Amino acid sequence: MPRSPRRPKTLPESSITGQKGINVIEGIVLDMGCLWIPRTQFDAGIDGYIELRDEGTGTVSGSHIAVQSKCGPSYFNNENEEAFTFRPDQRDLDYWSRANLPVLVIVSREPDEAFYFWSNDFPRAASDGSKGIRINKATQRFDRNSRAELLRRAAPPGSGFYFSLPREEEKVWTNMLQLVRYPEQVFTATPVFSSREETFAWLNESAREKSSEIVVRGDYLLSAHDLSRPEWKSLVEAGTVESHAGTEWARADDPESSRRFVELLNKLLRGFLYERGMKLWTEGGYFYFRKPYDANDLKISYQRCGRSSALTVVHGDIREFEGRKFHSYRHMAVAVRWQRVATNWYAVLTPTWHYTVDGEKQEPRHEEWLSGLRKLEKNNTVTSQVLFFADYLGEQTGLFAQRHKWLEFGELRSEILPFKVPDAEWLPPKDEVVSDPNSEPDDASVDYDFFGSDWEDD
Repeated sequence: MPRSPRRPKTLPESSITGQKGINVIEGIVLDMGCLWIPRTQFDAGIDGYIELRDEGTGTVSGSHIAVQSKCGPSYFNNENEEAFTFRPDQRDLDYWSRANLPVLVIVSREPDEAFYFWSNDFPRAASDGSKGIRINKATQRFDRNSRAELLRRAAPPGSGFYFSLPREEEKVWTNMLQLVRYPEQVFTATPVFSSREETFAWLNESAREKSSEIVVRGDYLLSAHDLSRPEWKSLVEAGTVESHAGTEWARADDPESSRRFVELLNKLLRGFLYERGMKLWTEGGYFYFRKPYDANDLKISYQRCGRSSALTVVHGDIREFEGRKFHSYRHMAVAVRWQRVATNWYAVLTPTWHYTVDGEKQEPRHEEWLSGLRKLEKNNTVTSQVLFFADYLGEQTGLFAQRHKWLEFGELRSEILPFKVPDAEWLPPKDEVVSDPNSEPDDASVDYDFFGSDWEDD
């Protein structure tokens, strides 16, 4: 009888898929700078181990994490853009629960998508009675940024082992907007009046449009206007006007001259922002967008990282309180303080909000509402606001752009850091990042804060 043909040796597709999953894990672990130790014999449910290693110093920790790999599309159930459900076998759950190491379960598919959960999180995650664990694609993606989570789970408390920052440069942006133009000449003089009240009364009557651009401090006046001109003759004592180069005040080393220069900047900024539709709220020391006369809302376009975007800066709403309906308005606002770094001046922008009942009078529940809103705002929201104000206060372009007489702003200050700051180590889940580094160590930085009573109601 003829022999039946011999069957050729075969390897099931599941073995190829399984190895692909291991390869994805190994590549990510090595990219973290950690060690991947595959289990080559007697694999009953653990495919390998991760040993933590400091990428910067090369120090290995001796701390290990057991890893179980699940690779293939069949593990991605009820999937949408945000999440999917993974349903483990009960035998796996029993096996993982007896492990004396933390077990990291990594679910992956080609070419390099990998997501994770910790085995001891499964009972808690499934406590709602569902048959499986819901995995969030944004917060549970397994990649280089997962190092901090591995360290938190694997390194014993008090071990003293930590990861140094990755050795790669990163460009970060601050909330410091550079002042690129200020008055070329600054004028000082002695007022003819003995009291500030009399001086303000003269300014309001004879030079109202310019009164908000003059600093009045007891026995001296400080202004970007030439106080030797005839229109100021009735305000200043003859022979007391002095002219100074703007850079002389801007770069002065003594605190008193710098303080006076900041007072002048505050005055000029008030007029600068008023021209752009913003008003100073003296009690809070911030500027807010004025309500339009003929509308309840105001939306303004701006450039965010080269893309066109828009923010609603005034929003009117009808609220109900104790059975009574009333109007309220939320105004986007910004607090500004000045900081000098070496010879450059910056406006430090701190976005906030202002609530009114009619566009003018402050809402009695302002503080309560502001506190609630701040709890909801995430990093990405504040980032958008900083970028908005940087663009709005920055260079005015276009056919109808109006250049301010005294002030002009450039771009947000950026820094090149020698180390990359891992977002996952300091941001809440699903939040985006804007970095806000301190000034360069070699710079002589002077900070002048003029809020509250230092903003005058003229």
